[in-house]
Amino acid sequence: MKSFLRHILRKAGIEIRLVKKDARSRVASLAKAGRGEDERLVQHLTDGENATFFGYHDKTPFSGDGSKILACSVAAVDTDPGAECSRMEIGYFKKGDSGTFQPDFQRLTHTDSWCWQQGCMLQWNPVKPDREILFNRSGNHYHGSVVFDVEKRTVVNEFDTPIYSLDPKGRYAASLNFSRLGRLRPGYGYSIVPDPTRGVPAPSEDGVILLDLQNGETSLLVSLEELADYTDRQSEHYINHITFSPSGDRIVFFHIYDDRSGQRVIRMYLFDIPTSTLQLLEATRRVSHYCWRNDKQLFTTESGPTGGNCLYYLYDLETKSKKEIPLPNIGDLHPMFHPADPNILVADSKPDRQGNQHLFLFDIESGGQGIGDRVQVIGNSVAGKEVGGDGLVTHIGTFYSPDAYRGSVRCDLHPRWDREGRYVVVDTAEGGRRKMAVVEVKGI
Repeated sequence: MKSFLRHILRKAGIEIRLVKKDARSRVASLAKAGRGEDERLVQHLTDGENATFFGYHDKTPFSGDGSKILACSVAAVDTDPGAECSRMEIGYFKKGDSGTFQPDFQRLTHTDSWCWQQGCMLQWNPVKPDREILFNRSGNHYHGSVVFDVEKRTVVNEFDTPIYSLDPKGRYAASLNFSRLGRLRPGYGYSIVPDPTRGVPAPSEDGVILLDLQNGETSLLVSLEELADYTDRQSEHYINHITFSPSGDRIVFFHIYDDRSGQRVIRMYLFDIPTSTLQLLEATRRVSHYCWRNDKQLFTTESGPTGGNCLYYLYDLETKSKKEIPLPNIGDLHPMFHPADPNILVADSKPDRQGNQHLFLFDIESGGQGIGDRVQVIGNSVAGKEVGGDGLVTHIGTFYSPDAYRGSVRCDLHPRWDREGRYVVVDTAEGGRRKMAVVEVKGI
């Protein structure tokens, strides 16, 4: 009866949070009066009634010293795909003396180049991670990017090339055609500038682009035409999900197109910058998400060529091999490794049958011994599947996702670590509006 009543109230936009005495399932809100000794702190951050979020799971919004969390604020309706590329405010939330983050959104500037899934590619400059940020902003009929000084609140550099990800050493940025991405994969690119490659299945001058952040020069690392040579040249091809290795010498990316049966094909490639070498990592199974464990290893979430159950793998780039990681199957997830412990992943689930999204810590190597007796095994249903295991998983949060947040406007949790492993921050639509939630995980 309680579950049915909660479901009805949620449909009406009313959220009830029950706090159980069992510490394994307890989620405490900062709005509660105090915390019990075994409660986990969850602090919600929002710019008033505006939709407040960060973006994708492969970047940390925390400044180098941990005192600020970057965020984006949108006044438009956040279940409307057409709201993308309206005015978006860029700013941050600051940590107070008490150790929690102050609820006041500190506005810095604005942009018009963004999407619901990946935001405006907002991220800290690796060279000055407490002082400068980079993000995308359109120019005169083109997508560009800027470097912005948070303290002076001024633009210190501009590029007529947008950014996707940054080299961890701050030398380069990886880029792609965001107009083409937005047209072929709604929710991931930008529609504000027309796609000049429309009607061309595999352009020879489009693909994975490297931007030199020192002089603004660009180079095409690999073209869509070259990638299409190995597949179906009649389909429209595009790039997505580019990330640098920790050393910044390698790039992994997805080459995507629809085959003649209408199935989306995702091919995962590795490009070595110093040697200009392209290597196909996966073409048989469909990789949905991944993250770097170190400079030689990648963790992936994969399904069969036509979908089906997700499996999890660790790729070794030196031995050119992969092995399955026997984690409990919670379906597709967004992973990110702990900043100090390469055995620990944070990851999320898609909404289950009750609309709940779940947040987990995984121990991928030591069978639970990496986090010792603190690891708790779940025995409930997540995303319609039974979750069990042998001490590999810790449940650290549950967030309700209203039905309106589906498709290209969905609000995945996209969990992201801070730089020490104390906090995880997620985007959530719990309560009927996007906001950010900071989950304290230190000591788990």
